[in-house]
Amino acid sequence: MWVPDYVVSAGGVINVVTRELHHETPDEARERVEAIEHTVAGLLDTAEHRQMTPAQAATELARLRLDTPSSTPRPTST
Repeated sequence: MWVPDYVVSAGGVINVVTRELHHETPDEARERVEAIEHTVAGLLDTAEHRQMTPAQAATELARLRLDTPSSTPRPTST
């Protein structure tokens, strides 16, 4: 079984952003990091059912998430 490194390595980024930028507790950060397990399971399920590689499924999910407007406003450049 193989999953793209940017999916697996997301835990470090999620932890830092949750703790440093959002000032949430270690438990809240851990909860977010542990959610990667569900993302990986979904990617593997999608890859199997759609007969694609986990990398293709991860790229598709990333594109969908990036195209979906966030509930958090993004800073605008001036």
